[in-house]
This record gives sequence, C-alpha cells and structure tokens, in this order.
Amino acid sequence: MTPPHGFDSAQLHLVPSHRTEEGALHLEVHGFLDFDSSEGFLTAVTGHLTDIPGLRSLHLDCGDLAGIDSMGLAMLLMLHRRTTAAHVTLLLEARP
Repeated sequence: MTPPHGFDSAQLHLVPSHRTEEGALHLEVHGFLDFDSSEGFLTAVTGHLTDIPGLRSLHLDCGDLAGIDSMGLAMLLMLHRRTTAAHVTLLLEARP
C-alpha cells in the first residue's frame, strides 16, 4: 500500500491501514482535523482518487481522530463531493 499522498502534518497524520481489499483504500486518521490541518488532509486524500486506478471505496478510520472543528467538517464535506464525482464511495468508520 502506498503512503498517504504528500501529506505530513504535526497535528494530523494519515496512516495506511493493514486492511487490504481490491478496489478499496483504507486510511487511519490520527490527531486533530482542524483549520491548520484540513487543507493538507484534503489534498492528501484527494490525491489518491487519481493515483489508484479502479478505486471504488475510500475508508477513513476515525477511531484515533482526537478532534474536529468547523473547517475540518467542511473538508470532509468537500472530500465527499470529490469522491462522489469520482464514483468512489466514502466511508467514515469508527467515528468517535
């Protein structure tokens, strides 16, 4: 599995999950999805939509998401719009 696309933030980390499934990408979200980290998050996750041919579902494991603010929520909504346009199902798992 490839590492998260160009993403490295002190407040939020995306970690490829060990779960494998054809046509699916599983990423674990660790830290705070907020004003400071949301743009990098969106860029990193959106990069996978074009980098992985045949992607059908994107699973974000939010079990280690420590917090989210209004900007983080806005980026999740933008991500949903982009996954929908790419015909990829977005699944938020283990939401705190």
